[in-house]
Order: sequence, then C-alpha cells, then structure tokens
Amino acid sequence: MLKKRSMTMTCLFSKITMSDEPLTMDYSTFMNTPPDFECWCGALECCRRLKPDEYKEKWFQDRYGSNVSPYIRMLINIENMKNNNETN
Repeated sequence: MLKKRSMTMTCLFSKITMSDEPLTMDYSTFMNTPPDFECWCGALECCRRLKPDEYKEKWFQDRYGSNVSPYIRMLINIENMKNNNETN
C-alpha cells in the first residue's frame, strides 16, 4: 500500500487585513515556476505572468527582501555566491 504524502505550507502575512480583503501571494516567493506561467487570480497587484528565475532579479530581491520561502532564499544565496566568485 502506498503512503499518501501531505504537503503543507505556512503563510505569514505582514499586515493586518480586513475580513473582506482577499489574501494574495506571489508564487515566485515560494517556487521557481516553469516558463510562461500565467496567473489568473485577478488581484490588482498580480504580475499576471511569472518567469522562471525571477528570484535572480534585483527588483524581486528589493521588493520581497527576506519575505520568501526558505527554498527561494537558498537559491538567492547560491546565486549571490556565484556572483561573488565571478567578481573575485
């Protein structure tokens, strides 16, 4: 018999929300998406299209800072180490 695997994710929100305010999350903050991933959530701040490796972009790191998953944080750290090695 195969065991079912359960995946969970804990989400922390950085502000208090009103009861009628929708909760949204940018996929790029917790996963490295496949090319041409289109989001249809309809949120006002939605970027609509996610690109792989957005975590490498300066705007992404400036916008989200440390508010990303441990996985994305690890990828950013690896990228920064590679960039540091290239400049030395």
